[in-house]
Amino acid sequence: MKNFTLSLDRGQKYLLGFSGGADSVCLFHLLRTQGYSFSAAHVNHGIRGDEADRDEQFCRALADRYGIEFHVLRVNVPAIANESGESLEEAARKVRYSFFGEIMREGSIDVLLTAHNADDNAETLLLSLARGCSPSGACGIAPVRRLDFGEVRRPILSLSKKEIFEFCHENSFDFVTDSTNSDISYPRNRIRQNILPELDAINPQFLAAIARFTETQREDCIYLDSLAEQYAENLDCAALRSLPRPIASRALALAAYRSGASPEGRHIEKMLEMAKGDLSSLSLPGGVIAFCEGGRISFRRECREPKKEASIYPVYEPVALGIGENRLPQGKLILVSGELTNDYAQVYNLSTSAIINLDRIKGRLCARPRREGDRILIGGIHKSVKKLISEKLSALPLKMRRSLPVVCDGDEIVWIPGLEASDHYRGTNLTVYYIMEATK
Repeated sequence: MKNFTLSLDRGQKYLLGFSGGADSVCLFHLLRTQGYSFSAAHVNHGIRGDEADRDEQFCRALADRYGIEFHVLRVNVPAIANESGESLEEAARKVRYSFFGEIMREGSIDVLLTAHNADDNAETLLLSLARGCSPSGACGIAPVRRLDFGEVRRPILSLSKKEIFEFCHENSFDFVTDSTNSDISYPRNRIRQNILPELDAINPQFLAAIARFTETQREDCIYLDSLAEQYAENLDCAALRSLPRPIASRALALAAYRSGASPEGRHIEKMLEMAKGDLSSLSLPGGVIAFCEGGRISFRRECREPKKEASIYPVYEPVALGIGENRLPQGKLILVSGELTNDYAQVYNLSTSAIINLDRIKGRLCARPRREGDRILIGGIHKSVKKLISEKLSALPLKMRRSLPVVCDGDEIVWIPGLEASDHYRGTNLTVYYIMEATK
């Protein structure tokens, strides 16, 4: 690692996706010390509050220190995800690459550099396999990838996380750490913390072994995709049935991707059944339907009627909450106490509570019914309330889960019974109880 040399064209200018973590700091200093021309771009996703602001300030200060042109975008990704219906991760990725593309077009920059490493490649492969990927999903992270606005390169993909940390420590290069990396409710973090150490114990060279596998897989896929290309434009069922399975499956996958779908291995299997006449239509990830008509498989956008809020959650006007008992519709009860006490928990059945910081309340506490797209700030991330409740409160009957009230301060969620209080409101001087059964 000490003598690691980047293999890039010195005649080009590059844009570095710069998060401030050890990986991107390592690449920043390699580019700087080896004389490459580059600028840095940072996105503050508005997800981790003060920590995200700290990361932005760190990146700006480091760029300023070495005279590197710095671009920053501050954006409310949770709001974008809520409006689009996408996951937080997918919305954040789209925002980042849109921002990078804008900078590159304006600055006539052709290559984006990202600091993905060998551990990232292993995690991506394992995550794809666990989810049931197609053969192309087992290719890991490509060292080079074409994008609409240019090319993305990963010049330190061969380096392990351990080597990157050692490089930063040996050279006294500071970096920031994302506190959410320790949250194993995220599948990638679970793989990183629980599975990679076990693989390392089995084979200390497992990262290199995975790198060789994904590289070979990519080469095979490129060749087989080139053979399947001619069949992807016209998915004739008779022709598909006559093709070798690896070619037929790739032709279907290529056509599905071009329609805007994101099929996994199990979806490709179903489309192969469709070519045999065993299935007439199939809903694919990405809001696309594959259907067989006239001996040919085609794709169209799936039109879904949005769920009506009233059909899922109760509907009532927000109820202002004051000290003492606060009655909600449907017979539920919220108790607010200015004293830290367990009295309510002792005299009511099935009560749950949270302690919040009274000084953080900007307006007046109220309780309202749940809404589609609700998110609460926990662990520095605006997490989906629906997902949290389904994961943490699965033992409750569905009707009870849907009737849980949302305690708010204006538009911001403070607490949902059964979950943690929001990071912003967690405190020590006001207790809010929710009584699921108001029976003393």
